[in-house]
Amino acid sequence: MISKNYLDVVYDQKEKPFTTYPKKLVSYLIRKFNIENNSKVLDVCCGRGEFINEFINLGLEGHGVDINDNAKKHFPALNLKLADLEKDKLPYNDNEFDIVFNKSVVEHFLNPEKIIKECFRVLKPGGIIITMTPSWEHNLKNFYDDFTHKQPFNLVSIVDLHKTSNFSQVKADYFIQLPELWKSDIFSKILYFISFLTRIFATDTLKKYSKFVFFSKEVMILCSAKK
Repeated sequence: MISKNYLDVVYDQKEKPFTTYPKKLVSYLIRKFNIENNSKVLDVCCGRGEFINEFINLGLEGHGVDINDNAKKHFPALNLKLADLEKDKLPYNDNEFDIVFNKSVVEHFLNPEKIIKECFRVLKPGGIIITMTPSWEHNLKNFYDDFTHKQPFNLVSIVDLHKTSNFSQVKADYFIQLPELWKSDIFSKILYFISFLTRIFATDTLKKYSKFVFFSKEVMILCSAKK
């Protein structure tokens, strides 16, 4: 019997089909960090490949690395390399990338400092790392619903992780994965307040019925830093 891999189970396409969210998030990150066209981007542990594919669609040179080739099933033309980052170095040269992106990655490793130091190595001087990870204090109850989660982070620990990996200008803040909240208009500010109240008062049972409730409560951390 052939066992299923992590992505086939946790990110089964029937239960978690592809959405427009990757495009919205990548567009937001490009604006937020003033990422220039043709910048060379690496997606570490790129999974199904939907985020690095959007970087490419939006005019950047995208590369992915993962432990398996699942992303190739969905995006055959993707520049993908395979590596087991628990043991291996990133299979790239020093100072190769303008941007290194990793989403929902560091919490899966017993030694996340090794991963972040490797990200530092492959970044060009002045390059930016963008790290996204679940906020431990907002996900206490369900953090270990994902059996591969090993290392939780809060704002302090994610900043220290990057500082001890030689990064500078390290910034981290909470991030809610609702694109409606990423604008600066009054409507977004009102929605942000509603999301805050939802996080406090809505029960976890409502998460399965409402994406707004789910993502209001499943808060992420968005961390960035420079080499």
